[in-house]
Amino acid sequence: MEKEENSIGVVQKPNGEIYFSYGSNKYMNIRTGVSGQIDEKISSKIFAPNVEATYFYNEWEGFGDMVRRLNLKIDKP
Repeated sequence: MEKEENSIGVVQKPNGEIYFSYGSNKYMNIRTGVSGQIDEKISSKIFAPNVEATYFYNEWEGFGDMVRRLNLKIDKP
């Protein structure tokens, strides 16, 4: 899944993985690159929007690469 303009960054609550929502219940794990569709009832329970991740992903082209190379997660949903 390619990066789209103005993606929303979300964090998986249990483990701090950074995902990006592309609408229509489609998500991509930015660290692993794995993407797929998740049922809305499940996604609303496990994902929380993250303002900082959203900002950096949309404003800085190198953010995704940095997360992958440094194996980063976020501890603040």
